[in-house]
Amino acid sequence: KIESNSRYWLAVDKNSNVLGTTGLYESGKDASEAAWLGWMSVRSAYRGQGIGKLLVEHSIEQAKLDGKQYLRLYTSTARGEKTAQGLYEKHGLRIVGSEPHPIPRVIQRIFGEKKPLQILYRELELTPSAPHI
Repeated sequence: KIESNSRYWLAVDKNSNVLGTTGLYESGKDASEAAWLGWMSVRSAYRGQGIGKLLVEHSIEQAKLDGKQYLRLYTSTARGEKTAQGLYEKHGLRIVGSEPHPIPRVIQRIFGEKKPLQILYRELELTPSAPHI
């Protein structure tokens, strides 16, 4: 897959410590209609404080301002992504597809995954935002 027009943002505290990150990119197959959420992450010590919520909302707003019809992302069923799944659901990013994760099952087991991992594809239909003046 070809990615282009990548942009990333950092959430920082008053001392410039990075608390989290998010980004948007376009994929060659659907660049005209969709932005893809990339590198959504909040440092573990700062989770549960609303930082992830603000990052997702910022990404949604940016995709709208870019005139995109959809915000899409792929994620997984890994244990470490469980909290993020709830955040995506709360913001309307619904699962629209899935497939087996390409990491070999033996490696998944080594990392404590009891069930076979899945890649989840999520999507939010956007309504355009008026430009800020």
